[in-house]
Amino acid sequence: MKLYRSMFVFCFVLVLSTALTFAADTKVPETKKTITIDQAVNVGNTQLQPKTYTLRWDNSGTDTQVHFFDGRKEVATAPAKIVKQKNENDSSFSFTNSGSTPRLDHVFFKDETLDFSNGAGSSSGS
Repeated sequence: MKLYRSMFVFCFVLVLSTALTFAADTKVPETKKTITIDQAVNVGNTQLQPKTYTLRWDNSGTDTQVHFFDGRKEVATAPAKIVKQKNENDSSFSFTNSGSTPRLDHVFFKDETLDFSNGAGSSSGS
């Protein structure tokens, strides 16, 4: 009887671990790119200082949350639309002058644009 119970527990653990492995493999692919911002800009409610940031987001649809990292530390998160389009410049951005600190509107990569804007009248940076 103990042998059957041990076999049952072993099989249960094997099936559960296999199911969890497959569930982890179906994770949405994450995109990770860097951009250098040469002036202070607002992203959401956060002011980013001039430096190089790593941006991460998932490609599960057109709407996503973009996470800004300074090294390993997440410093900002903002909603954005992913626009699939070819861009001349890679890792450039545009902003809107509103108040004392410009607001980040777009980040352009070779094959896509992250659109943070909710208005018009922007300037460009690179």
